[in-house]
Amino acid sequence: RTMSDIQHLLVPLEHAIHEFLIPVLTGRPSCSSLEHSYLALPVRLGGLGIANPTEPSFPAFLASVKLTAPLTDMIVSKGTETHLDYNILQSLKRDISSENQKSLELKAEGIYKLLPPSLQRCFDQAREKGSSSW
Repeated sequence: RTMSDIQHLLVPLEHAIHEFLIPVLTGRPSCSSLEHSYLALPVRLGGLGIANPTEPSFPAFLASVKLTAPLTDMIVSKGTETHLDYNILQSLKRDISSENQKSLELKAEGIYKLLPPSLQRCFDQAREKGSSSW
């Protein structure tokens, strides 16, 4: 997922997840795109964390580029400075994590609005703190 333009290579994997894995886990012959989107959310947001591998590939690539930019710059410039500032790297990691979290929360809210009321209640219960604890 850290290479650009590989979404098309992940389509067979997504097909296998959608057509084989999810039906086995849910006990239903198939699921809608909305249900698949719901299941792709992380557990903390009410899903099962079964991501669609084609969706996050480009954002993951951009995050990889952003995080490795200081090292890339150091290598390209052939500088004598061989020290990376780990505080900068930690800050970049936090920024990327925060961006990912915000993106997932927006996606979850969009899915929530499309669900029928009975599934909205299930979604609310699944997102409650401690609901995924055994």
